Amino acid sequence: MDNFVDKFERWITYVLMGVALLMITLQTYELLREMISNLVIRISTDGLVFKPGSMHSGVVLFFNILLSLEILATIRVFSKGHEVKIKVILIVCMIAVSRKFLAADTQEHDSLQSELGIAALILAFALGYYLVQKVEK
Repeated sequence: MDNFVDKFERWITYVLMGVALLMITLQTYELLREMISNLVIRISTDGLVFKPGSMHSGVVLFFNILLSLEILATIRVFSKGHEVKIKVILIVCMIAVSRKFLAADTQEHDSLQSELGIAALILAFALGYYLVQKVEK
């Protein structure tokens, strides 16, 4: 029975890794396409003048790709030795919370409390990462 579970787990891991690779590839293509089209449109209309909100969706896509890569690394580490590295998990958490903060429009933030809560989460994950790294040395 354990042999079946191990094979099933390995198969599911490969499927998850394949799906993650496909998502990363598609998101990278979309990021490049969006950046080039935004750049062409912006240069044709405004020249090289920087507008703060012009690349908002590109930044969100960038963090999606980064988050997907970290999750893929987590799956690979787990599949090789059945161990979960706490540092990798903390990095994934920091990226996910940062992405959530950047993805939200400034009009969506209903209060200062939600922004302070997100900032507290990022600081807590960063402190946890620092403490784990300090203990490992």
